[in-house]
Amino acid sequence: EQRQIARYPVYKKIIDGLMKTQKSMGPGMFAIALKSFRMPVLILWGAEDKIFEAQVTKELERNIKNHKTVIMPGIGHVPIFEAPKDSANIYKDFLSAR
Repeated sequence: EQRQIARYPVYKKIIDGLMKTQKSMGPGMFAIALKSFRMPVLILWGAEDKIFEAQVTKELERNIKNHKTVIMPGIGHVPIFEAPKDSANIYKDFLSAR
């Protein structure tokens, strides 16, 4: 999965920035930031993610009030690259329900 991500420099830059920000915030601040979300949030996760296990979604769900979680079986860290049509349909369904 890390090699797959490395093929997309922009994605790697975004992830590196997010990780740096999260580390500088500390664990409590990250939860506070998530709790501040007021808009509906789609948590789209690959069940076979080797970078962040699907259990991470539990922390997100605890801290994001208005969420929908979809865990895609057989998919790794980057659902939109691994299953673009399925991912697009999930996004479409999520957005059309709003």
